[in-house]
Amino acid sequence: MVSDPMEAVCSSDVRVAGVLPNGLRYCIFPNKKPAGRFYVNLEVHAGSVDEEEEQQGIAHFVEHGLFLGTERFKSQKAMKKLLRRLGMAYNADANAFTDFRSTVYTLSAPTKGRAETMHSAAGLFGDSGVSTAPREDLAEDEFAGDDEVSEIEGLQATTDDNTQLVLELLHQMAFKALLKQEDIDKERGAILSELKDRNSISQRAAMEFYRFNHNDTVLPRRFPIGKEEQVKRFSSEDLRRFYKRHYYPANMCLYVAGDVDPADFEKKIQAVFGKEQAAPADGSAGVEPVEEDRKVEPVLWPRRGAKIVHHDLIESLDPAPAIIRTSPGVNVVSVPAAQPPSKEHGSSNKFHVLSHSLITDFSVSFCAKGNLQTFATLSDMRESVLDSLVGMILEFRVNERRLRSNDPIFNGIGWTYSSSARDGCSMNSFSISSQPRHWKAALEIGLQEAARMAEHGVTEAELSQAVTTLVNHFAQQATLKNSLESSVWMRRIMECVQAGDQVMNAEKKFEILAEISSRLTPKELSVRARELFNAVTSYVTNDQCKAFICMPDNSPDMQDFSHDLFLTIVERGLKDPNPPESLQVPERLLDESHLNELVDQMKPAIVSRRVDEEGGTGVVVLKLSNGIRVAYRTNDSRPKEFRVRISAAGGRVLEDEQRQGQAVAASALWVNGGCGGYAAEVVSRFASMWGLSYDAACNSEELHFDMLVQATVDGALERAMGLVWMFLQRPNLDQKALERFKIRVRRASQSLDKSVERKTSKLFLDMMISPEHAWRLQELRPEIADSLDVEDVRAILFKQIATENLEMVVSGDFDPQELEKALVRYMGTLHREQEKPFLDEMQEVTSDEAQRPLKRVQQKLRLKFKGGSMKANAEHLGSLLHLSCRV
Repeated sequence: MVSDPMEAVCSSDVRVAGVLPNGLRYCIFPNKKPAGRFYVNLEVHAGSVDEEEEQQGIAHFVEHGLFLGTERFKSQKAMKKLLRRLGMAYNADANAFTDFRSTVYTLSAPTKGRAETMHSAAGLFGDSGVSTAPREDLAEDEFAGDDEVSEIEGLQATTDDNTQLVLELLHQMAFKALLKQEDIDKERGAILSELKDRNSISQRAAMEFYRFNHNDTVLPRRFPIGKEEQVKRFSSEDLRRFYKRHYYPANMCLYVAGDVDPADFEKKIQAVFGKEQAAPADGSAGVEPVEEDRKVEPVLWPRRGAKIVHHDLIESLDPAPAIIRTSPGVNVVSVPAAQPPSKEHGSSNKFHVLSHSLITDFSVSFCAKGNLQTFATLSDMRESVLDSLVGMILEFRVNERRLRSNDPIFNGIGWTYSSSARDGCSMNSFSISSQPRHWKAALEIGLQEAARMAEHGVTEAELSQAVTTLVNHFAQQATLKNSLESSVWMRRIMECVQAGDQVMNAEKKFEILAEISSRLTPKELSVRARELFNAVTSYVTNDQCKAFICMPDNSPDMQDFSHDLFLTIVERGLKDPNPPESLQVPERLLDESHLNELVDQMKPAIVSRRVDEEGGTGVVVLKLSNGIRVAYRTNDSRPKEFRVRISAAGGRVLEDEQRQGQAVAASALWVNGGCGGYAAEVVSRFASMWGLSYDAACNSEELHFDMLVQATVDGALERAMGLVWMFLQRPNLDQKALERFKIRVRRASQSLDKSVERKTSKLFLDMMISPEHAWRLQELRPEIADSLDVEDVRAILFKQIATENLEMVVSGDFDPQELEKALVRYMGTLHREQEKPFLDEMQEVTSDEAQRPLKRVQQKLRLKFKGGSMKANAEHLGSLLHLSCRV
């Protein structure tokens, strides 16, 4: 009997889960997207924190070693042959990754027969751990006549059962790996190369963050990639010792997601893995299987994997939830606290600075650690809703501040609160970033927002707007449940089991979360906001909160940076925050009575309609009475969701030497200045509340407006079309949006030399195209952007969005009759005349539709290539065009 209903464990959505007598755990989630395919992940609860001092990198080396041959598949070639026949790109890190507390092997295959296409499972890994892209596959004929692979030549007939085969392959890897010295020596070079490849500034910054924020743990001493000098000397015997110690059933969990029969798959797991002994092969003591674990669902399984001791949390007043238990026999890893790696800029246990020439901007993260948390009970769900609403309201305020300013000063202000089984703790983090010249003002502004949230809480209007946004998001997630692919479910289930969270039924979760949200008051949310932001607002006196700062090395804008100055600005930013203002957002932006008048005056209608039956696409093509062309097709791959694209011929093809940058600026101002007389911050808040995401971009020959519509609430189609109408008929092109655009161009230019991709693109275009023409395909220069004015940008935008120049495409889950009705009412009442010079200009470009892409390059852009054929050079340009308009 549960005494407190709020502490009752929520129901699970995992269909089949269990524990074998030898301790191996498994979770099976049947899912038919994609049909005829399944994923199997084997998690071994052994990672880099399980390594001894002289073993750093060995867990990752063992991961590679398991792909080099087993008792049944005796060589790397045999393994590669089998994986390719199952449709997997071969490479240890294309099918596995090593992290602090675990190593995961992930395989995917069609349920029957030979795979028709290659498939990489690297997308399952997320952003953590050590994983790389696959190396190039060997040519098929390299296997011909090879005795080592002859034993699998008979496998994979069209009726063969791959579920059994994949389980047998994982069993071989988990318990029967050969780990021969000659194979280890060959693979060593690949691992050393991988170690060098990961030596980027972002990786170094992440490692420095761990050294500072987790210096009370083993984590910064056991990065999964290891140490080069140790990797160079590992022997096959070293790898076997680690393998025998940590690879045993009671230290493993098997996850399955895909188009499978759960009962049948469960029997196969029992048959393949059930005969292995529970204890480690080296005779040492390990995790002990507990009979009680076989009677409970995964959320109640005791934690496996090393328990990482955080010394800073031993005396914490934030206890871990009672539901979190640890399996008997797990490795408890504890080390004395280390000192920060540097005393630069006054670094200490609370304050650390990383400066480097490749760092472009200033950033600071205020972080406070806490014990692990869960998402398993109704109480957990309620707290999660509170946290989500607090974060959403802060995001509202930051976005409003940005859109109201010519120069927002900050690049970003953000807050996160997360619990990480990977790190063994939760982290409350508040971050601020800016250009170096604005670091003082940005720091003060960011801390003002933190202090405002802690001291004044939230308003009634903010709570109402955030609840609307969150409930609509929950509703959309519930409708998408049956459209998610098995790879997504695999990641979700693994993350939940690792963290001790419940894998909930999406519809039930929506019902509970919506009920919780509807009952909240501003006072309750304000109390939670104070709890969450107290860490940063008490930074000066709170030893549990640390500040990690990144900044460019030798920047003239930061010469005066010091710890004392930093503290002065912190104290100033936290002092006497102003109460929040409530942004008023109407339920509808478009005046429907005005639209009714336009309908009466213009009598909009569909003047032509045809269905593409010959091509078999089912696309419906319409033309409205005002000249707008529309094509639509329904599909339910993502329920209650559809996309809209408005295209207009034009883009950078309209620019010349005197109008450089105007088309690019037009696409930016179009969606960043508001519409219909409403300020940008009102339109942005409205779109967030009602599940509307929009953006605009231009390329060398077209202008695009894109909108994603979450249609789970009544009136979604009308709200979406109304917003499209206002952006097309009444866009606000104001000076503030233009100034923000100019700042983005300057920032992009300043960071050009620190981006290999963008710098290479520029050099490549410089080599291919004569200088007088290359500007059309390159990023804007700051001096060009600075010369732009609103009226010039307005003129080039209005040329393109004339009604007869517009094409609209709609695709997704909607009612065709309702869509056509909305098209007539909203799109049919648009009216903007096209200017004669522009018509002539576009007719020149589009006279030959069959050769349209190449003719636009040849006739309008008139690019002069320095060498090679026009066709070959145009193909090269295709991969680079997106970089010219990305600002």
